[in-house]
Amino acid sequence: MESPFQHLRVEKLGEIGSDRLRRLFAYWELKRGNRPRPKWSDMELMDIHDIMPFVYVKDLIEDGSNFQYRYWGTYLSHYLGYDMSGKTARDHYTGEHLVMTIDRHVELLQAGEPLISTGKVLWARDQEYKAYTGLALPFDGEAAPLRHLMFAFEFDT
Repeated sequence: MESPFQHLRVEKLGEIGSDRLRRLFAYWELKRGNRPRPKWSDMELMDIHDIMPFVYVKDLIEDGSNFQYRYWGTYLSHYLGYDMSGKTARDHYTGEHLVMTIDRHVELLQAGEPLISTGKVLWARDQEYKAYTGLALPFDGEAAPLRHLMFAFEFDT
C-alpha cells in the first residue's frame, strides 16, 4: 500500500505554518537543550495544556513491532469519534493498514528529529479521508533512545 502522506524535516521554527505546531516545536527544543532529543520524562504536559487536546503520544513496544497509545487528546476523540488511550495499533488496525501505520510511525520515530507530516488519512473504516498537517516529535526513553513519539495535528476542516 502506498503511503498517503509525506514527511519533511523541520530545521527552523519559521518552516511551520501553524501557531500551535510552532509553539509545540519551540517547547520541544527548549526541553531538548543541547541533546539530539529530550527524554519523555523531561516533558511537563501542563506547560502545553492548550496543545494537548490535539496530540497523541505513542510508546514503542514489543521490540519495535507495535505501538501503544500513552495519550490521546480530547479533540482527537471528538473529531475522529474514538479514543485510543491505552490501546495498541493492533487494537485498531488490521492487514495492510496495520503494517503501513506501524511502518510509518517507526520511520517517524527512527528519523530522530522533528518532522512535518502532511496528507490525507482514513482514520477509521466508516469515515472519509481527513486531510491534516502534523508535527512528529521523537523522545528518548530513560533506558533507550527513540522510544516515544508525540504527534500534534492541524486538521483541514
